[in-house]
Amino acid sequence: MLIRSDIDQAKPRIKVYWYVWLSIVGLTLALRFTFFLGATSEARFQVGLAYMLGTWLPIMMLNLVEGRRLLQYLKIHHYQKWEELTYIPGFGPGGRNSFRVYRWLRSPEDFGDPVVAIKKSEHRQFIRFVMTVFFSYLILLPLLSV
Repeated sequence: MLIRSDIDQAKPRIKVYWYVWLSIVGLTLALRFTFFLGATSEARFQVGLAYMLGTWLPIMMLNLVEGRRLLQYLKIHHYQKWEELTYIPGFGPGGRNSFRVYRWLRSPEDFGDPVVAIKKSEHRQFIRFVMTVFFSYLILLPLLSV
């Protein structure tokens, strides 16, 4: 059954992830260029490491939560697709097969279910967020360590 509150909370939830991450980036850069301006390279490296661990570990936990939202809905309402997406050879369904899920997220298949279409869109937005944070390390970590 379609729970309206799930749909209404999705976009603000992902926006909150963006705003929190951008705030952390701003705070980290401000700290680096104010308090650690004349610091040793080891201290600057620690700022970069703290930033990386402070963002990546929570994002990995959010990845589990966000992935579970989609798969839980599929398990309840579209069990056969859930079995197909979570099947791992030798173990059966119920595992985490990200390659199959990602390929399915890019497909137009939504079973005519508007909730599936919305949840797929949410998850694609979340993946875009995760990839942005990941590739930002290539820019931010050298900047924080200089």
